[in-house]
Amino acid sequence: PPSPERRGPSAARGAADITKDARRSASAALVEEDRPRARRSAATRDDDAPVFDASTVLLVVCFERADLLAESLASVVRYHPCGAGPRLLVSQDAGGKRPDLVVAAIETARRALERRCRATEAATTVPAMRWVRHDAQTRSGGGYHRLARHFKFALDTAFAWDDDVAVGRVIVLEEDLRIASDFFEYFAAVAPALDADESLLAASAWNDNGQRGRAKDPRRVHRSDFFPGLGWMLAARTWRDDLGPKWPDAYWDDWLREPAQRRGRHVVRPEVCRTYHLTSTSGTSHNQYGAFLERIQLHDGPPVPFFSDASERTRVRADLEMRAYDAALLDGLERAELATSVDDIDRAARTTTPLPRRAVRLEYRGVDERRRDAFPALARALGVMDNVKAGVPRTAYRGVVQFWRGDVYVYLAPPLADVRRDLFRLVT
Repeated sequence: PPSPERRGPSAARGAADITKDARRSASAALVEEDRPRARRSAATRDDDAPVFDASTVLLVVCFERADLLAESLASVVRYHPCGAGPRLLVSQDAGGKRPDLVVAAIETARRALERRCRATEAATTVPAMRWVRHDAQTRSGGGYHRLARHFKFALDTAFAWDDDVAVGRVIVLEEDLRIASDFFEYFAAVAPALDADESLLAASAWNDNGQRGRAKDPRRVHRSDFFPGLGWMLAARTWRDDLGPKWPDAYWDDWLREPAQRRGRHVVRPEVCRTYHLTSTSGTSHNQYGAFLERIQLHDGPPVPFFSDASERTRVRADLEMRAYDAALLDGLERAELATSVDDIDRAARTTTPLPRRAVRLEYRGVDERRRDAFPALARALGVMDNVKAGVPRTAYRGVVQFWRGDVYVYLAPPLADVRRDLFRLVT
């Protein structure tokens, strides 16, 4: 785009001239995607309609890391289902050392998406793509304050997209995330549940324990009490009637994890991640948990037809229905062998075979860092995320954290009686 659209408290300024070197830098990740591909999009309905229509917006939030943004947008261009949607909105925070490089990355992606979609047999239209810039009234506060203000602006802008089609949901990416080949299939499949089920707060493409060897089943989806972010979808009603009017001044992701915001609602997540965090130390978090992030497994196998296969669509919705999910979780916990130590789990891993699946349950007592039998200590011993926010371990549902260790499926859980008491009213 030659200049951003007018948004926010001040009129967005025209973009700076882009040098040839800047364009080459931003284009590097898009060389392959620039070549026309005369093929049908993998992410289509049975009747060849696009996975999402224009009521879905993919929002990419960025600042100054043009190299990462170019790689992120390259994956979006490569896997976008084309056709009528989703529409794309890139929101750039003002400032930074080389905003012209960011503009170059956006423009290169726009041209590449247009070329690819025009060469795709199933596409009759090119999805709309816009660029806006957040010119904040004040630059006061630290990075987390500026980030929260930018997210508020970007989400308000995405949900207020002023064409004829109302926005029903927004998928949020940040500039340092690459997507999997079935990213759009996944979100298309979980969108109906998010739209209709008031027990759901959001859907995410991320599993904090999604390292290779910890996550194996690319078809499996879960409920979680923990909001992981890192590629997530929000319904319009949740933004309009709940989160938008009370958005915080800083630390928006931790704020979303608090009980006052969550209000007992859950987040959908996959077992195998559909986003990958591109390593960088220049972001607001300075690559916190970098050792875990680097080992995350982005789904790299054949795309799962979550949405384009009618039976898969039905399965996903059935698996996510809360009563069914709770009943299946309780059944799994009750059938699992009770382990008394990490050594018990490792012995099981050495003696088991992949089929049938062998499951073990290791119980923890609370989340106090000082206790050896509490969640943090056992999680560290098992090599999974030990972080707890607002009393909820990462990925946990009803306190239960699920992952693979070798060929053994592990439930790291509160005492079974406590989980059963929590679930009983929901599964009877």
